[in-house]
Order: sequence, then structure tokens, then C-alpha cells
Amino acid sequence: MKCLLPLFCSPLLAGAGFAQDQKPNVITLLVDDLGYRDLGCYGGPVKTPVLDHLAAEGVRFTDFHSGAPTCSPSRATFLTGRQHRRTGVYSVITERLHRMHLQESETTIAELLKDNGYATAHFGKWHLGMPVHGRDNPTPADHGFDYWFGLVNGPGPSHRNPTQFLRNGERVGEMKGYSCQLVVDEAISWLDQEREGGEPFFLNLWFNEPHAPIAAPDEIVSQYGALNNQAAIYSGTIDNTDRAIGRLVARLEKLGELNNTIIIYSSDNGSYRQERSGELRGKKGSLFEGGHRVPGIIYWKDGIPGGRVEDEPAGSVDLLPTLCGLIGIEKPAGVHLDGSDLAPLLTQSGNFKRHQPLFWMGGSSMVMRVGDHTLFASSTAKSPIDSKAANQLTEQIREVLGDDLEEVLGGMDLRSRLFNGKLPHPEAERLRNQLRDMYYFRESWIPELKKGELGRVQLYDLSKDLGQQKDIAKERPQLADRLKEQAAAIHRSVLAEAPEWPSAGEPKVTKSPATNSPRQPAATGTKTPADPKKAMAATLKTMVDAGKLTEKESMGLYLAAFPEEEERLKKLRTSEDLAKLIQSGKFDSAPFEAVDLALKQENPKARGDALSAAFGRLGGGVGGVQLDAVIARMESLSEARDRDFAINGLAHGLVSKDPEAALKWAKAISEEGFRNRVVENVTRRIKP
Repeated sequence: MKCLLPLFCSPLLAGAGFAQDQKPNVITLLVDDLGYRDLGCYGGPVKTPVLDHLAAEGVRFTDFHSGAPTCSPSRATFLTGRQHRRTGVYSVITERLHRMHLQESETTIAELLKDNGYATAHFGKWHLGMPVHGRDNPTPADHGFDYWFGLVNGPGPSHRNPTQFLRNGERVGEMKGYSCQLVVDEAISWLDQEREGGEPFFLNLWFNEPHAPIAAPDEIVSQYGALNNQAAIYSGTIDNTDRAIGRLVARLEKLGELNNTIIIYSSDNGSYRQERSGELRGKKGSLFEGGHRVPGIIYWKDGIPGGRVEDEPAGSVDLLPTLCGLIGIEKPAGVHLDGSDLAPLLTQSGNFKRHQPLFWMGGSSMVMRVGDHTLFASSTAKSPIDSKAANQLTEQIREVLGDDLEEVLGGMDLRSRLFNGKLPHPEAERLRNQLRDMYYFRESWIPELKKGELGRVQLYDLSKDLGQQKDIAKERPQLADRLKEQAAAIHRSVLAEAPEWPSAGEPKVTKSPATNSPRQPAATGTKTPADPKKAMAATLKTMVDAGKLTEKESMGLYLAAFPEEEERLKKLRTSEDLAKLIQSGKFDSAPFEAVDLALKQENPKARGDALSAAFGRLGGGVGGVQLDAVIARMESLSEARDRDFAINGLAHGLVSKDPEAALKWAKAISEEGFRNRVVENVTRRIKP
């Protein structure tokens, strides 16, 4: 449990006409491997009248994104509003191979709502780590759910008659029916039998459909093609899920709860069928748009003006802060949220501004979205995967399948088929498992991953090239460089906070940053909790001192968590204390920022002292800035008085570092008048 301290309270409920004792219910609907062009309301081939209606009555996003292009990472981001690596989830989780799981120290939507009087329940797939294969992992109950009916991962053997469901940790056994319908059965049963009257509720429904291996009723599949056609069965699973959701919506309406329920629908990543990505490049697993651009529908009859199509880029990373804004509850304090609050956009009550770009990480690569542009950056970290051996295995599987290849593929390409469902041929399946194990993330890779920096980049303009076919990085080098610098700061921030897990065979000692403290129950007033602002400031200072963040980057992260601090810091940085801050080394990782702040001082003495301090630090060699660059910055000062203060500071810094080198350098300055002044100042400071 984590201590949830006040950050700020949203007044949006008043604008929506709600009192504090009428908090809306919340239902999140997450499907598995659904493509951007699957649903009817997104121009897809599947009949989805229930979802189409929710979209028509709510807000349908055209540019909505999952938290990652694969399952477990996306779900971690969905629940926490944070980049999944910060939460401990680096990749798809397989307990047989991994110790990693969603850390208990993370604050989830369920915990946040539970602390604010909500009853909470989870239904369906989990895939964030369970206590199986000898692992001592938390369950949904440890992440804030009072009740859970879930799956470690898949329902087994397919969506039909699943055998793997657990109810509050107890195995249920084989259940007759289809997974999506059984999940909704359980949710309706909870509403009817488990819920205590009057309290608001949070239901988290995570469906398996349309993830392979797939199954749907024949009478539905037949509407889309032959009963053995994989594309038709795939469509049938989506149709069947829409019908299941329809039963839940009908139950809410009968209970009189529908209008006061926030319903959010999306997918954990893109489809494994390329044709269901439409015009987008890539599919499930890809960092291109097809891997993470997914349907996004948000409905709240009583609180959100409906009938709207929204083009603003958004994603599941925004859900936790958005629910805080819509409901009027506090965000978790001392936690860096990568997502932003969409409430002003949804309620049309103010201007929406994203505090940090949307971004995604997968393997050793990263993608960042700013406006219409996406930057695709590869890491310098070495890939541990033997691509040559993997290609050889793939060709062996192709040869083993022989004449059965086309039937087994079912309209998919071979690589996608190998990572989505078992093969009917025993030898091919053995080779497939061998290949999958090669690609599974290993916790032993984390140290190398953390060493990596962003390297080669690609740049795409989605307004002209939605299919991401034309890399314009060479045409727009300045834009590419600027975005790369911004992405690199985020990249360093994530990897600095991400914990390190021991390999499966090593002792269980997880290395976590200081910010990832265990969650405690909400404060009762009997004990004063630690100041989250001081704690985060201390952690960020450690990162700056270690060279993992610049002063400017750390300030951005701090203000993202505590936006109300901006005015106080602004006043501090424009006071006569600025020189002391500079001298103490606060700006050593961004020394030219100190110069810029000094020049903003209106008080002449404060301005001079700060300039002298800033150039003194530069002369002392902080920040690794070359002296030529320092001189160029000094010569750019327009006022003679400013240059004098800068020269005094620089001379002091140079002499304190290396007197002989300082005098030699000063005498080498080409411009005579400037040279004489620097030499005089340096000479005066060198003791005989």
C-alpha cells in the first residue's frame, strides 16, 4: 500500500453538475490484440453495435494509443499512468522465465479509487505476474482489487470452455461457454450479489479476445466467412465480445447506474493481423503506429458531452490522471506520472496541455510523439538475440510445415503466426517454442539495456505520411536533433527509475530506486508522513549528481509531479539567492541555463553576482563545456557591465582550477582589447 497525499483537487465535478457524494462508477474494458481497423465505428469489418453506440454517445478518439505494443507492459501502464519499465515490467511476463511483475509499490487505479471509497473488482486476463511457477508474486488483491476473477494469462485451451480461471486465488476448473461471456457473467454476478449498496464501484474487465488461440460461436463466425477461416473466427471473437459488453451495459441500465458510469474501452496493443491495422505501418509488437494505435472510447452520459470525434493524441497512459480529474480526487503524490489529465478536453471545461510527450519503449528502441511528428530512435545497447540462429529456426519450421504452411498461417505471415498460438505439427511446435524462448526478454539483459543511449533516429510526419513510409530525418535535421534530445532525457529518466530484477536462477534481490518505496495505507492523522516533495527532490538530485539527468530535466520531472511548485521556484530563481544556488553547484549539469537565468535578473547586483557565479563555475570546468564555447557565450553579452562580471567570474574559475593554464589561455585570445582585460584579471588573481 502507498501513501496517497494531496497534490491538488480538481473542481471539474462542480462544472459537470455533480456533488462529491455522487461519484461516478468506473468500468474499464480492455480487449486483447484488437486492431485499429476492426470495429465498425473505426471503419472495420466487424459488427459492433454496442461499442458503436457508446462511441456515438461518448467521445471516440481517432489517435488513441496503448501503453506499449505488447501485453504485460501495456497493462502496467494502463493501471498506473506510468511507463511500464518504471513499474518493473520490461516485457511480456512468463513466470517460468521471469521474476519481474508489477511492483506492489506502484499506485494503481484500483488502489486510488479504493482509498476514495470505491468497491473494486477485476475480471479476466491479468498477465502482470502471479504466484505460479514458484514465484512469490502479488495478485490483483495486492494491487487494490477487493474481488478478482482472473487468469494468469490465457484461458486455455482457447476462448471456448476455458479451464484456467481463478476466483480470488482458487482455481475454478473448466467452465462452459466463451471467455468474454463468462467474464461478463461474473461481473454481473458481482453487481447483483457482492456489491454493497450505495458505494461507487470500479470494475476492470480485461477480455482475452481476439488473442489467439481463438474461438467463437459458429452462428457468429458464419457471418464473416467459413467456420474454419481464421479471419472469420477472429472477427467472430470481436463480435461475441461486443455482445457480452452489451449484456453488461443493459444490466447497468436496469440498475439505474448507466448514466453515472464512466466507461472506457480500448485494446492492449495492435492486432497480429496486418490487414486489421488498416493504413498503419506495423502490427502487434511493433513500435510503428500499427503496434500501439488502437480504438479509444470514453463514455459518461452525465459528465462528458457526447457525440464527438476527438483527434487529440491520447492513450491509456492518461487514464489514471484523467480519472482523478473527472472524479475530483487527488493524484498520487511523489509519483512521476507519464500520462496527462484529459478531463479538460473531455468535459470541454478548459484547455488541455500535455506535460510530457507520449512515448513508447520496446526492446532497446523508443518512439516519441510530438505534434504530427514521431521520432523513432534505436539504442546503442547491444542486442543479445542471435538473429542468424533465429532465422535458421524460422526456416526449419517452414520446411517442417511444408504443404500445410498456408493452411496453418491462416492469412497471417509466418513470424506473426509463430508468436500467436500453437502449431498443429509436433515438431514444428517444438521448434516454435525454441524460437520463442530466444526472443523472450531476460532479466540478465537489464544492465546492458541501462547502459544504452539513443543512437540512430528516423522521423515521420503523420499529417502527410500516416503509413510511416518516408523518413525525413535528413530533410529536417534540426527538428530531428531537438526531438532526439528531448527523447533522450525521457529515456534516461525511465531507465534511472526502472528496477533491476535478478535472473530466474539468482537470489531474489530486486534493486529499486529510492522513489519506489512500499505503499502504505492512507494517512489517518496519527503519524506525519514523509514530505513527498523533499523525497522526490532528493532522488532527483542523486540522479543529477550521478549524471543521469541534467538540472533542467530534473526540474521538468519535479514540476510534472508538483505543478503547484512552479510559481515558488520561479520566484526563487529570480531572487538574489540565485548566485548562491549557482555557486552551490545546482546548475553544474546545465551551466548555460544559469547564465540565462542571471540575465533575467532585474536587480543589478543580483544580475552581476549571478553572472559572475555562473562564469566562475564554467571556468572551473563544470558541465564539460569547452572554453571556446564559454568565450563565445561571454562575447554575446550585449552590455559591457555584464561582460565585466562574466570576465571576473571566468578568471576566478580558471585560476582556481589551473593558474598556469589559465594565463596561457588568456594570452592566446585573438581580440586585443578583450585579451588584455582577461590577462589583467587572471594575473591579478594568481598569487605570487
